[in-house]
Amino acid sequence: MKLLVVENDIANAAIIKRFLQGAYDVDVAYDSKSAVDLVDSRPYDGYLLDINLGEETNGIELMAIIKDSPNYTGQPIISVTAYATAQDRHEFLNSGFTHYIPKPVDKYKLIEVISGAIEDYKKEK
Repeated sequence: MKLLVVENDIANAAIIKRFLQGAYDVDVAYDSKSAVDLVDSRPYDGYLLDINLGEETNGIELMAIIKDSPNYTGQPIISVTAYATAQDRHEFLNSGFTHYIPKPVDKYKLIEVISGAIEDYKKEK
């Protein structure tokens, strides 16, 4: 399974990649432009997007761009964010994310959410 992690914090990206090592093939983009280039160049089985990317484009806007890509066919797009209130979760899920994971990220919860999301997507397909 191929995942794209979009996270502008290098340490957070490394932690997430390490958590997923061995279970998934992970590409990391540190900004939205790199993420769009990767999305346009190959399909992914799922996307993990930070919300606050520290640039003009945030994770919600990037999600919309990904959904417009020809390589996007309904794969899960998971918000991974420090915005961790119930209201934040509700907002992100209502904005179009399929799943939500608050930071700090728990390895086992991360894997559980990703595997469940991909399994659900494959059933629907």
